[in-house]
Amino acid sequence: MEPMPVKDPSLIMEQIETVARMYRSELPNLVMNPDVTPHHFRSRAIRTVFAIGDGDSYYAALAAEYLWKEVTHSSFFAVPAFEFLEYVLPLLGRYPPNSVVVIGISASGSSAMVIEALGRIRDDHPDILTVGVSGSRGSALESAGRLCESVALEECGRSPGIRTYAASLVGLFSLACSIGTDRRARIARSLAESGAGAVRTCDAVLQAAEPLLSGFSGALLTCLGSGPAYATALFGSAKIVEAAGVSALGQDLAEWNHVERFAYPLESQLWVLVNPGSAYRQAVSILKPARELGHHVVAIAPDGAHDLDDRADIVLPIHGPYHEPLSPLTHYLPLTVYAYCLAKHHGRAMFMTDRNATGVLN
Repeated sequence: MEPMPVKDPSLIMEQIETVARMYRSELPNLVMNPDVTPHHFRSRAIRTVFAIGDGDSYYAALAAEYLWKEVTHSSFFAVPAFEFLEYVLPLLGRYPPNSVVVIGISASGSSAMVIEALGRIRDDHPDILTVGVSGSRGSALESAGRLCESVALEECGRSPGIRTYAASLVGLFSLACSIGTDRRARIARSLAESGAGAVRTCDAVLQAAEPLLSGFSGALLTCLGSGPAYATALFGSAKIVEAAGVSALGQDLAEWNHVERFAYPLESQLWVLVNPGSAYRQAVSILKPARELGHHVVAIAPDGAHDLDDRADIVLPIHGPYHEPLSPLTHYLPLTVYAYCLAKHHGRAMFMTDRNATGVLN
């Protein structure tokens, strides 16, 4: 097997440099100009939605869950593609076919298990509606489903998925608007108003890079969030792994407090998504005890959140409008930028491409 070419972490910043344009025009254009419209669901009584994908696409499905439930009043299940194939697909025949939609998500449009799943539904359950969310025009995913929502953006390097993650989220939100209450104008306005704030958010991480790095041994990073922020924690941790090769994991706030808070190393770095809303008190309650244990605690919170400076080592603000179900659209940015900082600090290439196929440094 040929080794991957070396991927410099600067590829992350090349994508981050487009955030102003992405939020002001590219993402609003996607949500306001859908390929799949309410017309496509007119004859259906949607009650159950399965959204499937791998990696970032699966995290996008998780992140979309609460907006979907809010605007469609349907049951929404985000499922990894392999799990769907092996455990959920055999049960689809139990559902009234007119009430089910299966959404397959792939930034590349070529995820094999997603394409296989939609193809098997087409063959075995032809009355169940399948929809692809594809980040690549002319992809295999476009023809695998009966419908396809294209979320293709101008290419700025497909990997690591940053722009494609935001586009997949917008595509899922757009589909929700086609099935349920139309929130397109509100979503597009929120995105457009997030442009300047997204730039400020990324700049704040770069400005805090030195204290962030100096307070971290590099052994383990954990990111915590609940509700819509849980998916953000998973996505951000994945970027740390992919970019810097640092062990990182995402976990639910209460689950970490129940289990992992008893684990070493205590000098690990703990990032906590402190979002106003249902999980706010739980998030705040974790900060100070974790810091007293010895963790280097970083709080990510919307600009204007108070009473955090004496609880966390560093508070990183998210600038721009805030609405909890839409928060995944911007709250992934701090850990993504930090992934670049960590990779440069350790002198590493992304996806361990500074090693060849035998594991020897290039």
